[in-house]
Amino acid sequence: KGMAKEILRIRPLINMISAQPDLPGFANLIGSVVASVKPDAESENLIKFVNLTDKTMQAWVKNQSLPLDWSEIVAGNTDPKPVRFSIIVKPVIDFSLLDPAAAPLAEVNRIVNDLKAAGNGKVKILLTGEAALNSQELSSIMKGTLRAGIISFVLVSLIIWFGMPQTHLVIPALILLLLGFPLNIGFAALTIGSLNMISVVFVVLFIGLGVDYAVHMTLRYWEKRVSGQGRLAAIRSAAEDTGPALALCTLTTSLAFLTFSFTDFVGMAQLGIIACGGIIVAFIASITLVPAVLTRIPEKVFSIKALNLSGLRQGLPAWR
Repeated sequence: KGMAKEILRIRPLINMISAQPDLPGFANLIGSVVASVKPDAESENLIKFVNLTDKTMQAWVKNQSLPLDWSEIVAGNTDPKPVRFSIIVKPVIDFSLLDPAAAPLAEVNRIVNDLKAAGNGKVKILLTGEAALNSQELSSIMKGTLRAGIISFVLVSLIIWFGMPQTHLVIPALILLLLGFPLNIGFAALTIGSLNMISVVFVVLFIGLGVDYAVHMTLRYWEKRVSGQGRLAAIRSAAEDTGPALALCTLTTSLAFLTFSFTDFVGMAQLGIIACGGIIVAFIASITLVPAVLTRIPEKVFSIKALNLSGLRQGLPAWR
């Protein structure tokens, strides 16, 4: 409020400067100020303005830099001004990494911490610039994506645990997700080279989309086992029954994601390519990895009684 009142009080001075913002206008302003000086309280501020202007002009004549201190003119602030330095550096960016500026920023932070320790709290150092801001945003997004991925994985695990007729059938689905992550990341590294703040969300997408393939395969396998087929026969029948349908779903969904690559927005284009690869990875894993996992589960686990499939719609007690 005090600063606002001071600005309103010197508004005529500001208006004169804005009306003719050049050296002749400033000279006319000085002449008007000197002519209007009277021995009263208001004239002290005018005298201060003239004196500060004189110091600035004298410094300019001596080829020195002394900007006109408007804070002292407006608010009468005569406290010592903090010394500020701007240091501009150009980091070496490695775009093959998820965070391209991670290494140079780590070194800069180390130097900053050493300077702060040497300054005993009297030195304040701030980082800015495109590399620093992008790294901070990417770090925040990665933390959020990791949190969302963990929550999504836990919720999906609980849902399929409640939904599967046998607890051991959850294992193939979880293994598909756990092993599908590195495969999808490898696909992204081969096709895109690096992730950005948009494409990292494929982690959550893969959990929701990839688990569907394992659910279809394992439920059809369980259905065949309940009907009396042996393990290998049930795996073969499940693959023959669900394979074509899953392949068609993979084709349509992957093509839908692939259309993102035609957009001008690089983040969405890369997300579409990575998501397309993730769908294909999930399909291949469902017809190769899931059957392999089912063959490795001990046979005694499959002491399945001839349960009525309609029990799935009658609540947990009917099929647990």
